[in-house]
Amino acid sequence: MRRTESKEVGIVFVLSILMISIFAGCMDKGPANNGMQGNFGWNEGNEQNEQESMEFIFPANLSDIDFDGGGFSAFGIHAGDHPEGLDHIWVYCKSSDDPVLATANGTVYMINHREDYSIILKHSERFMTEYGHLRSVLVEEGETVKQGQPIGYPIEITVHVDGEERTTFFFDYWLKDLYRNDGVWVMPDIKRGSRVSPYEYLEPTVREAIENAYYENMYNVYKEQGKIVGSFDPYEPNLTNDIFLHPGNEGTPVGVWISLERRWEVDGIPDMITIIDVDNEFWKGYRFIFYDGWVHTQDVLEGNCTFDLETGRITFEVDPDYPDAKTYYGIFEVIEGERATLHLEYSEEGYPESFSENMLTYVVRSQKQPRLELREIFPDMPQP
Repeated sequence: MRRTESKEVGIVFVLSILMISIFAGCMDKGPANNGMQGNFGWNEGNEQNEQESMEFIFPANLSDIDFDGGGFSAFGIHAGDHPEGLDHIWVYCKSSDDPVLATANGTVYMINHREDYSIILKHSERFMTEYGHLRSVLVEEGETVKQGQPIGYPIEITVHVDGEERTTFFFDYWLKDLYRNDGVWVMPDIKRGSRVSPYEYLEPTVREAIENAYYENMYNVYKEQGKIVGSFDPYEPNLTNDIFLHPGNEGTPVGVWISLERRWEVDGIPDMITIIDVDNEFWKGYRFIFYDGWVHTQDVLEGNCTFDLETGRITFEVDPDYPDAKTYYGIFEVIEGERATLHLEYSEEGYPESFSENMLTYVVRSQKQPRLELREIFPDMPQP
């Protein structure tokens, strides 16, 4: 199931980007944001206890998961609306009364309210979690919570299933590990902390149950019937996937590439290009995503990609289910360095003979959220 194109879910994704930026310091939260630009109430990094660890539960009861409506997403997938890589997970519930659960003991560090609610829990010097897109909350700032305690309820959204609209109930979930620095930064200003895969931190019996449910209700359905259930992505079918695609693929166009030379507006030119090296039991080859626009755009194209490192030629074949699907023929070069650069020029008519004034330039995404990085260059861009 591709993410819905309805207005309701468009709002969901706009808000999702807003919540991603909470700890990046790009949102004015007023008095509730006191201290957020500093150390967030945590000790600075050199005093880390490497042995500190916690085991988490899932943020919803497994019996409450609406698999047909969306199920729960894999971490790190580069799906159409998130070509940069999903640094949290989506969770879909059957009812508006299905509770969102605190995944570990902790304290309510912050509650934000705009068009819906989000809750941030602090669990220790190392861990915090965030729960976004809640229609209501059951806790207050400063309150102590126990693992498994209901803390809020998901919002209602509309999705498309088998070509028809239906209602489901949705929220986002982030797990943030301040002792790791290999993921998308939690605090980009000081390059500290990573948004990590929640599946890697689950209590063993919970992890087994979640994995079994995923394989039974999503993975194996595609394997046996060829049917995509919920947010399952056959090109990145594992529960945990790499967000950063270029490491290990140096010299090739595989990676997440972003434009920092111009404002991101819908103009027919991709602002983000993702090329994935797929090698699993369902598919082998390269997939691409063209993303044109700022936040939750409808101008997303996906398809198959081939390239030749010797000739520098690349082909983008748009999936046939897109209206007026086309094939684009291009040339490329990748320049490695402190930050890899991709030069690209393509046409519908055939391969360009050489680069011209129409050449596009991209850089590989960093550990900072791409839209936050662009706003540092174009500060008048809307908040994501």
